[in-house]
This record gives sequence, structure tokens and C-alpha cells, in this order.
Amino acid sequence: EIMFTEHPDLRHLFSLEFMRDNPSKAMVMKQSEDPDTLSHHSSSSICPFSGSLDSAQRPSLQATKLANSIMNFCTHIDDLDKFESAVDRITRTHVMRGIHQEHYPHLQRALLQSIKDIGGAQAKDHVLVAFEKSFTVLSDVLIGRELQMRKTLKKQTGGWEGFRPFTIIDRQDAKEGGGKMYITMESEDRAPVIKFSEGQDVCIRWDDPEHGLIVKRFRLHQVLKPFNPHYCYTVVVSRSLSKAAVGATELLLEYGQIGYELAVSPPVDLHARVDMGHQSWLQRMFGH
Repeated sequence: EIMFTEHPDLRHLFSLEFMRDNPSKAMVMKQSEDPDTLSHHSSSSICPFSGSLDSAQRPSLQATKLANSIMNFCTHIDDLDKFESAVDRITRTHVMRGIHQEHYPHLQRALLQSIKDIGGAQAKDHVLVAFEKSFTVLSDVLIGRELQMRKTLKKQTGGWEGFRPFTIIDRQDAKEGGGKMYITMESEDRAPVIKFSEGQDVCIRWDDPEHGLIVKRFRLHQVLKPFNPHYCYTVVVSRSLSKAAVGATELLLEYGQIGYELAVSPPVDLHARVDMGHQSWLQRMFGH
């Protein structure tokens, strides 16, 4: 909330549910050799100060994931190759959501202030300095990877950078049921788009009348007939079974009728592995 108070225009970079999750369900990084391993633990596992937090202060699930990433990086600071898969996944997510170099300093300042506010006397100067240095190194790595990935996506046939205007041209319930709906979108310029591949996701951005800009990730599906896959995408939208606060998916289903205009990121496979050659990703990143 520190960052959102100072920069409300950055709220859309985080999911609408960022501050809504039940803190008791937060998944916290297990201190293991696998940087992708997540285990159910108390939120105090991630923060030595969290024992003093009341329920309103404890982090949401996504806030915990953010802290996990930084904690994981610090844990493997002497063997960063173990963090490669996490860096790759974070890079892809940031590219889809439209996170850029200029956003990192705002997050860094907010995180440091949060540590000071929550930790109080326990937040020693050397801890803050170490955290700041680790965050700076991690930011530099991610920024470089994100720039590289944006260039790669733009060079692909039908590729682009950032968000591209699309219009919803079809909505239909999935035949298999399960609360799923298929939404088909057509590029506004009817120019070619990146070819669909199984397992890809896109982020959809739209302007909600109540919440402002919203960005939400959805799984691509083979374009439904009779629509042209050369300039159309179909996404799978699953209705939430929860009766909790309305999320981004429900808002898209409500407002995203045929003719509705929105913006779409280039498709990305979050789980695909990138061949980095003989050098490690860290060596390639810093030219060592």
C-alpha cells in the first residue's frame, strides 16, 4: 500500500486480488535446493518480524510470492544458477504484464520502507543495506532479460511489443461445462498475430469503470471456428466458484461483451525453457 499510495497509477501492474487473499493460505518458500519449491508454512518463515503482525498486516498470497522471490534470490546469492528458472518465469510474467525498468525503483523504496515499519528496531542497518544491494542486482538481471525478451517477441512474425488493441468478436460457453467460457478477440488492425502454440498465455488489459485499468493473465485456446487464427486469439475464461470479493475474471465476463475493446500482450509460455548456450544466464547477463 505504500507504493500504491504514492503511485496509484501502478495498481494495474499487480493482480486485482493482490491484497485480497487470505493470509493464512499464503505459500512460503521452503529453504531447499530447488528455487521453485513452494511449501505451506506460516508466513513467519519468510519474515523474522512477522510474528508481531496482526491479521490486517500479514501479507496476501501474491505479496508473499513477491517476498519469496527476493528471499530466494538472497538465499542463492552465491550460486545464482539455481535461481535461473525463477528468473526466467518472472521475466516472462513481467513482459506480459507490462512491467518496465522505471517501475523497479518505486517497488524497492516501498519494500525498504515496509521492512523499516514492520521490523522496527529489529530491522538493522546492515540488513537493510544487504537487502537493498540484493534487490538492485536482481532488478538489473530482470531488466536486462525483459528487454531481450521484448525484442525477441517483436521480431517474430506477427509480433509486437507491449499491449496491442483487440476487440471481442465472440463469447460462448464451453461444451465441456465447468464454468468455462471461450472469448475470441480480433486484432484491431486485422494484421497477423504471433501463431498460437499450446500452453501459451496472454495478459489482457482493459479499463474497468470502477477499478480503472486491470491486467489479467488468461490461457490461450486454439481459435474457434469460423474465426481466422491469423489475426484472432481465443482465451479460456473460468468463472470463479468462490463467493468472495469479485475478481478480475468476473469483471471481464460482465463487461467484456461482443464489441468490447481491450489490449492484449504477446503470447508467452511461462513454463518453456530457454536454451542459454554454454554460458550460464548470469555470465551472459553481465558479459563474464
